[in-house]
Amino acid sequence: MNIARSLEWRFRRKRAVRARRAALALGIAKVAAVGFLACGIAATRARADEAEHGKDPFTEEDRAYWAFEPLARPMLPVTERERWVENPIDAFLLARIEGEGLEPSPPASPRELLRRAWIDALGLPPSPEDIEAFESDARPDRWERLVDRLLASPAFGERQGRFWLDVVRYAESDGFRADAYRPLAWKYRDWVVRSLNEDKPYDRFIAEQIAGDEAFPDSPEALIATGYLRHFPYEHNQRNLHLHRDEIINDITTVTAEAFLGLGLACARCHDHKFDPLLQTDYFRLRAFFEPVLPRDDLTLGNDEAKSRYASELARWEAETATIRAELEELARPIRATIQKTAYDLFHDKYQRLIDADPASLSPIEKQLRHLAMLQLRVPEGEIEKRLDAEAKKRWQALEEELARHPKPAPLPPVLAAVDVGPEAPPTLIPGKEELGPVAPGFPAILDDRSAEILPSARTGSTGRRTALAEWLNRDDNPLVPRVIVNRIWQVYFGRGIVSTTNDFGRLGEPPTHPELLDWLAVELIENGRSLKHIHRLILTSSAYRQSARVETDAQRQAIARDPANRLFARMPLRRLEAEAIRDAMLVASGEIDLSLGGPSEGHDSLRRSIYLEVRRNSPAPFHRVFDGPDGFNSCGARNITVTAPQSLFLLNNEWTIARARALADLVRREARDEAEAIELLYLRVLGRSPRPAEIRAATSFLASQRLRIEGGDVARTSAKTSAAPLSETSAMLANDDAREAWLDLAHVLLNTNELLYRD
Repeated sequence: MNIARSLEWRFRRKRAVRARRAALALGIAKVAAVGFLACGIAATRARADEAEHGKDPFTEEDRAYWAFEPLARPMLPVTERERWVENPIDAFLLARIEGEGLEPSPPASPRELLRRAWIDALGLPPSPEDIEAFESDARPDRWERLVDRLLASPAFGERQGRFWLDVVRYAESDGFRADAYRPLAWKYRDWVVRSLNEDKPYDRFIAEQIAGDEAFPDSPEALIATGYLRHFPYEHNQRNLHLHRDEIINDITTVTAEAFLGLGLACARCHDHKFDPLLQTDYFRLRAFFEPVLPRDDLTLGNDEAKSRYASELARWEAETATIRAELEELARPIRATIQKTAYDLFHDKYQRLIDADPASLSPIEKQLRHLAMLQLRVPEGEIEKRLDAEAKKRWQALEEELARHPKPAPLPPVLAAVDVGPEAPPTLIPGKEELGPVAPGFPAILDDRSAEILPSARTGSTGRRTALAEWLNRDDNPLVPRVIVNRIWQVYFGRGIVSTTNDFGRLGEPPTHPELLDWLAVELIENGRSLKHIHRLILTSSAYRQSARVETDAQRQAIARDPANRLFARMPLRRLEAEAIRDAMLVASGEIDLSLGGPSEGHDSLRRSIYLEVRRNSPAPFHRVFDGPDGFNSCGARNITVTAPQSLFLLNNEWTIARARALADLVRREARDEAEAIELLYLRVLGRSPRPAEIRAATSFLASQRLRIEGGDVARTSAKTSAAPLSETSAMLANDDAREAWLDLAHVLLNTNELLYRD
């Protein structure tokens, strides 16, 4: 009993001590949080008071912050190793490296460099034929020729376009619980790929996305580009339409600030930013440009002639089928009314009045709210026929057959787009400060405190607001836009931007490691027609990009010790491939990849490049889910890179991966004359190099031991390996071939190696 009481007392004492410690920690945290918040609120109130009394709300330090300083081309630094400098990029990097008493890494081997450039520029590994062609090219400018070839490849836009889709949180489904699919979203994806392949100037690239319908009303391509405004999550049954409309416009505003300006402006939505010189009014000035946006699913592509011809053909068809369609409508009307009444009753009275009203009598914001309401009253295709009784359904089907005997003219291609609700915009009000009145469209005051000059478009019936925003973003004296995009391109090749926080150039982000280089690249972009490929070419042809990632010299070891994060870029970092590149590399190795361009997205089992797979927010492709793909809800400036057990288990056990191993094994056995040549080809296809002598011995021994184990039945064959699709009829006949199974295992092993998953 005494022992029990003693143990109970000790337990209670320990619990009390833990409770006191937790309370003390919580108290300290609360004090810190309150102090931090108080400081932030005080700063916010001080800025607001200064602005209200006509004083400059910004300090000299605010205005001198590096991201907001005007652009100017810096002088090239003088370096000791002039022969290492291929272009100005090298001069800026080398000056810092030498200043730290270090030296750059030696160049990578030709094969390492070839694979690196193919993966970075195209997202694909080189084929054995590509490797042989490069190595047999003895011309002194073979590298520059290769770079030009890569930049001219259609795969360039597919690879680089995927990074832009990350930034604009591209997705093909609504999100939320229903996550309904958006069958037209792919047209924006294809527009991005085409634009980058054509090297569309970056100012035009911006303008078409922000205001394609206003600025280029005769361009179908520009209308597709407004799909940029349609990537917001959509809640199909949100009855609070005011709230949902606000969420949509806020989402567009936030992503625009991050994508083009590199500013976390969302932090200024409720109050002045606590760290950056960004005012609450800045947020709503930017939001005002998007206040009149109206999503449209009923617009079509085509010039005036095509639209006129279609209208004429449709009118003729409607006249021919008027009686049939009238009877179909008679059957459909009561069912449609019931479905719509159910949805109608779920709305508040104020929204029911908007639904019942004449649209012409509504204000701009009421038209937007009514549009959102009407989306919820749409009757799903096939729903009416499903609810008909047996007799009515029989008549319905007979009428449909009769209607089919009158071919309807092919409709013009539909598009997922956005326009303005009209020439007048809804007012932009700051919540809680409505008495201050509407906020006029404008820009971050630290850069430009003037209100925007808006010219409504009589031709398009738009406010002209988004055109004004695009023009401001593309001004030569806008310091953020060119800095942000060249930094994003740099990240593609070095794994980290000169500013590592690519979506945040504010004080909460990281400062640039090489500010002069960043500015030089930004000015270079502007002065070369805003050609993005020009920046890509400069990086690819620099000595810095051609450095080795291998650590083989004392100088490299010293550089790692002094600069473990590689902030000086004194070596090329070893990098894990993204989800799409891993999947595509397997398809290239197996010889199955479908390189056709564009078109509707396909299911996750498709053999097309990964950029053409369906992008569903709640049901991502398996490779995206396992290998850190973006979530599609937020702008993703840089992907996370994790190393987890599920990744290894996925590559080992997933049926899709095993099917690629089977196809690869069949390919090398079919094309090789003997085992040695098959092993050579296997390594070339998977790793882009020949096997080393030790690897040849290991592969030969592995094949022999696997055959013996399979013949003896010591190895259980997984059902996945014997049923993995797709298998040809010939492959199915060979399913019991022990040699084939052993080669399958060897191919599967190589597809799981780090050397495939990483590029150096």
